[in-house]
Amino acid sequence: MNAATKGEKLSQPPYIFTYKNVAWVRHRDIHVLTIGTYTYTSDQRFQTTHHKDTDEWTLHIKWAQPRDAGTYECQISSVPIRSYFVELSVNNNREEIRMNYQAPPW
Repeated sequence: MNAATKGEKLSQPPYIFTYKNVAWVRHRDIHVLTIGTYTYTSDQRFQTTHHKDTDEWTLHIKWAQPRDAGTYECQISSVPIRSYFVELSVNNNREEIRMNYQAPPW
């Protein structure tokens, strides 16, 4: 389980071979939050950034609240589709937390 702290990066090991986009899904309500850098939720606290130089995808949650705790899925549009799950706990209200996925260098 990952505990969120202000501005902390929660990094996952790479599991992807080839891909086109990354989607972040919140499992509490099976809500697609982002696909690529496009945000699908009306909750403006969620945003994804893609750092092309490191191929890192980051889900940002601003002003994290205890209700944000739970399982998040980083789904990679590879063949076959790959998923990585992150369990997030929020102890206090936080200004921002980040969950990252970085593709391997190959």
